[in-house]
Amino acid sequence: MPTTSTMLFPLLHSVFHNPDQFQDPSSFQPERFLDANRAFRRSSAFLPFSAGSRACPGESLARTELFLYLTWLLQRFSPTSPLPPAALDLQP
Repeated sequence: MPTTSTMLFPLLHSVFHNPDQFQDPSSFQPERFLDANRAFRRSSAFLPFSAGSRACPGESLARTELFLYLTWLLQRFSPTSPLPPAALDLQP
């Protein structure tokens, strides 16, 4: 008897923009991943590297390289603003 297989392609865009999972999903709100004490809170709906047996095998490498690159960047440059901090408008 022949076997059939089905390919599944998770559409993470639909999860990331689901109003049941994220309040106001179309806006950039990094604070949605912080709890009341401003500590990181993991969301079960946030899957940047997928999940399960099909998870990205390069996740740890990507995270390590991102950390090393940002560390290197901050060691070599001092980001400053031409304006005083009080004059900066951080509203989108």
